[in-house]
Amino acid sequence: MKKTFFLLAALMMTAFANAQTSIEMGKLFTFENGENGKPKPIDLNDPSTVKGGVVFIGDTRPAEKIQEGKYRGMRVTKSRRHFTVDGKLCQYQAALAFRRAPQGASVDHQIDVNRVPRSCMVQLKPTAGGKLTFAAQTNKPDGNNLYVAVLNGTTFTPLATLNFVKSEKTGKKDNPFETQSCDYNYTAGDELWIYSDGGINLYAISFSGTIDDSFTGTEPVATAKKVSKAQKNK
Repeated sequence: MKKTFFLLAALMMTAFANAQTSIEMGKLFTFENGENGKPKPIDLNDPSTVKGGVVFIGDTRPAEKIQEGKYRGMRVTKSRRHFTVDGKLCQYQAALAFRRAPQGASVDHQIDVNRVPRSCMVQLKPTAGGKLTFAAQTNKPDGNNLYVAVLNGTTFTPLATLNFVKSEKTGKKDNPFETQSCDYNYTAGDELWIYSDGGINLYAISFSGTIDDSFTGTEPVATAKKVSKAQKNK
């Protein structure tokens, strides 16, 4: 009986230790071929696109404020690149391009991490804490930032600013890109909001914790107003 108990306990501890969430753009999205036979990019212009608890917030502006031909939301493109993740070589098949900074997050064309973004982001609802690892890169020599923030009710808290600079690495098997990480401590009711100042290509997120796969997202425009009102009332 004792042996059975310890065996079950060991299995549960192993399962807990191995619990991990892997979010790969190449596995979330299916591409169609264009007239040239190549995979067509997928534009995420809709206010919300949900993929198994991973929520992509696109263009949340009213229709009358949208200018055709201008960058709107985010875009997923077919792109095979290799990254080193926790010492392991990983190959990814597609990237999420943050093509512009979110509405509402900038002051004088600079991101203010205390302002709530209103578009162009990824939202997750964690159910445990852990390390977040981002397989991302930029082609800009001056670099771009990937921002991670925590929303809980009407409290919006910056968690990390990760700076990616154009690398001499190629992303090929023999010269993989490197990842960047941040730690997250879980609190019930938390949501993770991930966005950029533009120019970041995000291939995957590895999370040593778990997420709620039934999460369908939080509307950011109304949320930004609630957070702002709560801050003024403090």
